[in-house]
Order: sequence, then C-alpha cells, then structure tokens
Amino acid sequence: MELDCHAELRGITVRRPQLKLQQDVPFPDWVADNWETVKNFQAKADDLLIATYPKS
Repeated sequence: MELDCHAELRGITVRRPQLKLQQDVPFPDWVADNWETVKNFQAKADDLLIATYPKS
C-alpha cells in the first residue's frame, strides 16, 4: 500500500513572489511595495525577534 501524503496538493499552483531591489537587496514584492512601513518600524525593548530557516 502506497500512501500519497500530498494528494490534496495536486493541481495547486504556488506563486513565487517577484523580487524587487531595495537598497541593493532583493526582497519579495510585497515587502518592497511596503518599504516605507518596514523602514519606519520601531522595535520596543521587550519585543522578541524569531528568525528561522528551512533545513533543506
């Protein structure tokens, strides 16, 4: 018996965001289009930043 764990994903198209440069760094278009908001962000002393990346 073979299991197809991703059967529900068949036929779904995933759109990769277009990249746009901001200060010579490529960002997804939704970040670049809101760059003023990102640039003006002010962190608070008790904010917590969580950054992750995929293993593979």
